[in-house]
Amino acid sequence: SLMSQAPDSWVLETETVHARGDHRALVRYAFRDTAEAGRPVTVEALALIDVNDDQLVTRSVLFDVDNLDEARSALDR
Repeated sequence: SLMSQAPDSWVLETETVHARGDHRALVRYAFRDTAEAGRPVTVEALALIDVNDDQLVTRSVLFDVDNLDEARSALDR
């Protein structure tokens, strides 16, 4: 997969966009390349994440960052 071959200089930044209770959240993922000037974003996505009572991920659905409305709609389903 793409991320299993990512350079060591890529770091993941996450930001919670919306949360629904303790078990569902919409999160923005941004991989930045720390080896490049300005640390440009190399990969960016929105992820709908469901977790169980043990805080283990039970489902993850990725959305393009341009599809925020679709991702928010999925969050409420």
